[in-house]
Amino acid sequence: MSLDPHTSADGVPEVSVLIRAHSRPQGLAAAIGSALGQTYGDLEVVVSDDSGELGPVAAGFDDRRVLYHRNLAPAGPAANLRHAAGRARGRLLAMLSDDDRWLPTFLETTVGHLQRDPALGVVFTDDLLELSGRRIPHRLPYAPGRHDRFLPQILDHSIPASASVMRRAVWEEGERSTPLRDEMVGDLTTWLRAASAGRSFYYVPEPLAITRVHRGQISWSEETLPARIVDTLDAFRFDDPVCEELRLARVSEFLFARAGVNLRRRDFAAARSDIARARGKAPRRPGIRALLAFAGLRGTAMRWGAAHPRVMGPALSLWRRIRPPVLP
Repeated sequence: MSLDPHTSADGVPEVSVLIRAHSRPQGLAAAIGSALGQTYGDLEVVVSDDSGELGPVAAGFDDRRVLYHRNLAPAGPAANLRHAAGRARGRLLAMLSDDDRWLPTFLETTVGHLQRDPALGVVFTDDLLELSGRRIPHRLPYAPGRHDRFLPQILDHSIPASASVMRRAVWEEGERSTPLRDEMVGDLTTWLRAASAGRSFYYVPEPLAITRVHRGQISWSEETLPARIVDTLDAFRFDDPVCEELRLARVSEFLFARAGVNLRRRDFAAARSDIARARGKAPRRPGIRALLAFAGLRGTAMRWGAAHPRVMGPALSLWRRIRPPVLP
């Protein structure tokens, strides 16, 4: 594929694609291929490999835009995101998980909005959930277009990790205000930092990214995710009372989730401690969301759906109906 005709004259790419890689050679090859196959070509692909096994995959593309770095030891997803961002040269940064892909016009669409409106900080799109080759549209619950106040939405629902592009300044000012630590969730931290700083978000209601759903994803791992989300949310405090109430409600919800994990591990002391802390954090009386989190139904449902892709669409629709809002 030829480079975009508007490739920067100074040799600095407009977009750096940040790929955190770990032991998924086929997924990584598909992710890199989808980045290089964009209709917008002024980019580089920064692969930060946490397994140290994937150099041949990157080299196989024989494309100077693919930059490969092997971590000396596994660093974890948050640190790996920092490593990738630290090696990026682009004016815009786009995260792409090593098991996800973009449709060909993803960058052309998102970068176009950022170039037309210098006040925008982040542009994101819908995605397609892919399970065993079957694709299910995943429509986000936001109004299309620009959002100048987006913190409540991020606290309530967030956005897909592999379906967004941000300005480098958004990442850099976030690292100064709330540095991404190893125990935090990289994409959630990034969006919370941007939204709390007043950065404008722009939503394109078109599925231009593909998010693979499979049983091995850390996204659905009840073993690690609740603790990492709690640590992420605990790094913030918000002056806006509604946003702070939302933050506390989500902390409480994921403490209940962690309590459920500890109970299933038969670590009863840790489970009791998490329940006590969850009740103390909750701005209102815990309800159905707390019960669903404690039971671990979200992760169970997604892992089950990954094995039964034909029922995932109806299952997601049912989940949206039975799960109440964070703050009724």
